[in-house]
Amino acid sequence: MFDPVLTGNEVAGSYEPGLVFLSYAIAVFASFTALDLAIRIGESYGITRKIWLGGCSVSMGGGIWTMHFIAMLAFKLPLSVSYNIWITLLSLITAVVASGIAFFYANAGSILISRIVTSGLIMGCGVAAMHYTGMAAMEFAGSLHYKSGLFALSILIAIFAATAALGLIAYFGKNYRVIKTQLKIAAALIMGVAVFGMHYTGMAATIFVPQGSILAEVQSTSDVKLLAFSASGIAILIFGLAIIASITQEEFNRLKGINELILHSIGEGIYGLDVNGLTTFTNPAAEKMLGYSLEEMLGQSPHALIHHTRPDGTTYPSEECLIYLALRDGAIHRISDEVFWKKDGSSFPVEYISTPIFENREIKGAVVSFTDISDRKQAEADRNRSYQKVMESEKLAGIGELAAGVCHEVLNPLNIISASVQLLQRKRQDDEALQTFCAKARNEIRRIDKIMGSLLTFSRKGDSEMEETSVENMLAETVALIGNDCALDNIKVLIECAPATPSLWLDKDKMRQVLLNIANNARHAMLRGGTLTFGCEPLNNEGEPWVRLRITDTGEGMSPENLENIFDPFFTTKPEGEGTGMGLSVVHGIVQEHGGAIFVESELGKGTAFFIDLPAKGVVKTAETGNPAL
Repeated sequence: MFDPVLTGNEVAGSYEPGLVFLSYAIAVFASFTALDLAIRIGESYGITRKIWLGGCSVSMGGGIWTMHFIAMLAFKLPLSVSYNIWITLLSLITAVVASGIAFFYANAGSILISRIVTSGLIMGCGVAAMHYTGMAAMEFAGSLHYKSGLFALSILIAIFAATAALGLIAYFGKNYRVIKTQLKIAAALIMGVAVFGMHYTGMAATIFVPQGSILAEVQSTSDVKLLAFSASGIAILIFGLAIIASITQEEFNRLKGINELILHSIGEGIYGLDVNGLTTFTNPAAEKMLGYSLEEMLGQSPHALIHHTRPDGTTYPSEECLIYLALRDGAIHRISDEVFWKKDGSSFPVEYISTPIFENREIKGAVVSFTDISDRKQAEADRNRSYQKVMESEKLAGIGELAAGVCHEVLNPLNIISASVQLLQRKRQDDEALQTFCAKARNEIRRIDKIMGSLLTFSRKGDSEMEETSVENMLAETVALIGNDCALDNIKVLIECAPATPSLWLDKDKMRQVLLNIANNARHAMLRGGTLTFGCEPLNNEGEPWVRLRITDTGEGMSPENLENIFDPFFTTKPEGEGTGMGLSVVHGIVQEHGGAIFVESELGKGTAFFIDLPAKGVVKTAETGNPAL
């Protein structure tokens, strides 16, 4: 079979250029059709997928067979040659079956190099078997022999061509959005060259040794009509498959356009999963929210990209993922308390629904739709904060009414007690022990009187003297009052006012009381010194001009438990006898009296910040630049 002893009687054939070119065109056309059909594989499931796999097999296997026998029509020998019809049919079956097995294995799961190489080996050996079975179908007076080196090279070319073809087809099939005609034409041209090269390398490896007389002239085979008819039939079949694919493609493009229009118009993020949990598609809303492009997500595990960590920062194992659970139990899962992670490493709260996709009662994938609920969470937090403020205001208002009544009831007997103690002191001036006792009693009476005075201040409303006030000037006056004392305590005082801060319509004395009270608390929180900063800036509150006052310190800060109660009457963290616990309650009442709001941010060891928001009145004034320090 290989490398016979040459007698000088071997013959060489010649080729008809037109048919040679036609054989290459057939190889390219068959490859293009197979690529086109491969797109249907990527978008189909079940029996439909098997039909398109069969179409690819017939197109590729039949196309290679047709190319082979068109090339044989182009080959002319000075011998009388015919073809055994059964062996010829066997060569066709070999090509189609080998292509079918290879296509099925290559598309049985995710795209793997090992799977493609194995499939390429199967198909390449099948194509080589088809070629040399077709050569064995030749009947002439003589024998066939092969040059071992070129014979082996032709098989390697067949395996390379098949591997390249399957790799491209698998790529097109899995990534069915990649349907650019130019890309498919380029791939078909490359595959055509590989198939073409395998055939003519195999022909170059063939040695024809006649055993009879050699004809005077080179002629074509004697079964030209039958061979041409068979090859034409296969070519027509491939052409028919191409027409079906084209019609299907047109309808697919129409439906795809509608689907993409829907996906583009939906504000929710949507992405699809295959049975292996890999991404099959995304919509623009999902790409925008997540920061990943379609190309970056296709074929990747979305859990590893966007769902790998729980809201509390702990690792989220994929086997516990409720999105993937839909692929296992076939149920719809709706979740509203998890987060997705963006490409930049940040996260956002989401509500999502994972819905399985069924075909013939078999799970084929899932569709996940999700919504960024950050605004909803913020709105809920704002509503809760507003509710707390309303409840706090109502509580303080009730306490204020109660305090006013209590003060009047307490002060009357207190005045009688105070007068009695003073009278007792005057009458028993010679009793030193009694004098000491009366002095203590008077101190406690004064303390009670101070508390009652604070309660009355807390409960009084509507007696303010309002006037237009420059915020910068008010802060500067406040700083001037406390500057020296703060300097002695090693506390640095700053003023930071934003330009164009509006003036305020307020009671200067009461608002100065607010600032001094907060500043006094800050001094007590900075026993080792620090920085006390007064600031102001314009604020837009639903289209209306407001001003935000800011008083921050670098003191000890407050615990969350204390932070919740700081505006409650009589609540204090100071030692007994050093404070009444009414200061911030009075501050809260004054701010409310001015139609404003006050809130606090604090953390242990990191200081405290008070924010007072007040409606602006009067003419907007430009603040002086600079941050004066005292």
